[in-house]
Amino acid sequence: MMENNDIQIIAPKEQLKNSSAVLIMGIASIVCICCGPMTIAGIVLGILAIVLGSKSLKMYRENPDLYTEASMKNAKAGRVCGIIGVSMSVIWAIIALAICGSIFIGVMMESILENM
Repeated sequence: MMENNDIQIIAPKEQLKNSSAVLIMGIASIVCICCGPMTIAGIVLGILAIVLGSKSLKMYRENPDLYTEASMKNAKAGRVCGIIGVSMSVIWAIIALAICGSIFIGVMMESILENM
């Protein structure tokens, strides 16, 4: 007698779309904080990492059986790095503007006092 065995075919899991790119952009957004004029690039890369990371995580939540857990962790880490990069870049930009503004005001006050 033959038994009726069900054979289950398991498809290999895929990488989440853009998960590696999200991680790279998130890390780059943190690195750009230290580069003065590159702070704007850090903000842009951070925002891209947050948006693309959120999309990738949404795809994973909708169908976790299709994607690898490692790619989900990459997307999550890249998104967190993007949040940190944007936050710190904005803080750095505010500090830089405050310093430049105070120097400008100091120079203006000095020239006004010299002309009196």
